[in-house]
Amino acid sequence: MPTGNLRFVSEVLLNAADASTNQTSGQLDTKEMARVNVVVSTTGTAAGTVTLEGAVDVPTHGNPVTFVTIPGTSISVSAAQTLTTTAAPINISYSAVRVKYVFSSGTGTITATLFANDA
Repeated sequence: MPTGNLRFVSEVLLNAADASTNQTSGQLDTKEMARVNVVVSTTGTAAGTVTLEGAVDVPTHGNPVTFVTIPGTSISVSAAQTLTTTAAPINISYSAVRVKYVFSSGTGTITATLFANDA
């Protein structure tokens, strides 16, 4: 919920992770965030698919365990490049998000940074 003071978050979820294997970031609590976007950078010849996942359960203790792909956030990466998961920030209603990278071929690194705000 917006409180009058815009809250902006920039959080690195994958930091130069090995892109020659599948990667899943840690989760980021988004209970007070309304809009998110992810910037993905790869090096080398890495190729695969990056998605932003949202938690669909809200446990009373511990972390969410059930994540689903947020519609419209899947992107293909290949070779050295920088991409965003969506052209504009998307509205979310998940308790937490994480980034998932599914390896296809090649080698290199992958960095994924989430940008979010509460309005």
